Amino acid sequence: MNLRIDTVVTGRRRTAIQLFHLRMYDLAKREFSLRRYSRDSGREVCNSKRKYTEPGAPSRPQSRDHDERPTLKRSMSTAIKNLGGGKPALRRAKSGMAALGRPGTGYSTSDADDEIFHDRSNLSRLSLDHHKAQRPQPTNTIKLEFSNYARVDVHRRGSKNNKRYEFEWWGHKYSWKRHFDKQLNSVSFHLIRDGNSSAPVAHIVPETRSPSQVLADENAGGWVPPCFMWIADETIVDAITDVADVIMSTGLMTLVDDCIKERWQTKKVHHIPVPLIHKTVSFENINPRAIMQSIFGRRHSHSSDRPPSAPSSPLRFANPMPVY
Repeated sequence: MNLRIDTVVTGRRRTAIQLFHLRMYDLAKREFSLRRYSRDSGREVCNSKRKYTEPGAPSRPQSRDHDERPTLKRSMSTAIKNLGGGKPALRRAKSGMAALGRPGTGYSTSDADDEIFHDRSNLSRLSLDHHKAQRPQPTNTIKLEFSNYARVDVHRRGSKNNKRYEFEWWGHKYSWKRHFDKQLNSVSFHLIRDGNSSAPVAHIVPETRSPSQVLADENAGGWVPPCFMWIADETIVDAITDVADVIMSTGLMTLVDDCIKERWQTKKVHHIPVPLIHKTVSFENINPRAIMQSIFGRRHSHSSDRPPSAPSSPLRFANPMPVY
């Protein structure tokens, strides 16, 4: 949950100096804090949070009756019964559920209240869907707030083969493009400005490691590979718009977000349609052999259904004969 950003000072003696420190508090919400490592300038460079979309407000005002009771209360079975003319059966309400029914009575006669007692499974399902709809939904945007009150939104776009992280700063559009090397089995990022892919302004390239080093890092709990990061355009370093801090911060967010998606992203499950099981197969004692026989089993057809040229077998699909 900590990422260190170092630099090497060349001279008579090579010295590694730590410049920044990325503290990760919550990976799912992308709650990170990037700070300068030195105590003299140990202020926060920026902090990040994932953007969530709030559920939409109702389009029309609801009455008092709608506010007190759930909106969806009737199941399909209850609707069919009402269409057929059947009356809902009266059922004694439990003492613990009396608050959900009509006050002052022990019976429930309305269709809406009757759903609570007659179809609790459907009510639970509707309640879960209702809470899920009210829960804020995560987006592909990470919000960065800098110490100078500047704000940058990093948008993740594209698929795995064309994934990129886009943001804007001082009238320029930047994009961290993801590149996967099949031979080295490594992922690198290159920053493109205003769509000029021929001259990237910054790079993030993974460090070359031996298999033993990769295994040692995994055993130590490391899930972000060590990388080299540098700014190719020297004019960015001396710019007065603090674009160098923005490039460094967005590059770190891009690297960490991609590692999170690659390591903990849930795989999509592809559902294969299966034909209906034969009537003679019991669902209680079902086994793989019965499923395979039901899927690939051939139905016995009469010999008249065959083409005339097909030879008849004496063991299969033969006409019955009496035996005395």
